[in-house]
Amino acid sequence: MSSTTMQFNNEAASTATADRIHQLEEQVRSLASRLSAVCREVQNLAAQNAELKTEAANWRDKYSNLQARFSTPAATDDSQKEEKEVSATPMDDSGFSVEDIEAVINQAHVDRATAVTALRAANGDLVEAILSLS
Repeated sequence: MSSTTMQFNNEAASTATADRIHQLEEQVRSLASRLSAVCREVQNLAAQNAELKTEAANWRDKYSNLQARFSTPAATDDSQKEEKEVSATPMDDSGFSVEDIEAVINQAHVDRATAVTALRAANGDLVEAILSLS
C-alpha cells in the first residue's frame, strides 16, 4: 500500500472516529437532560407525598377529635347537671327532642318516621338531617 493511501485511510478512520465520538457525546447529553427531568419529577412527587401525608395526619387528628367528642360523655359538675335539667327540652320515645323532630318535619316536609330516621342517620345533627332530606 502506498503512503498516500495509508494516510488517506488513517484520516478517514480518524474522521469516522471523531464523528462517532460526537454522536456518543450527543447521546450522553440527551440522556443527562432526560435524567435531570426525571429527577425533578421525583422531587415533585416526593414533595406532593409529604404534603399528602401531612394532610392525612391532619384529617386523622380531626377524626380522632370528633370521635372523642361524640363517643365519650362530657364530664359535668352538679351545677351543670341542674342547669341541664331545668333547660332540657322535652324528649319523645325516639330519643330526640320534640322540637328537633318538628323542625325536620317542617323544613324537609316529611313525616315523623322519616324525620326520626334522618336524625338518627345524622347522629342528632339537626342541620345535617334536614340537608340529607332536601
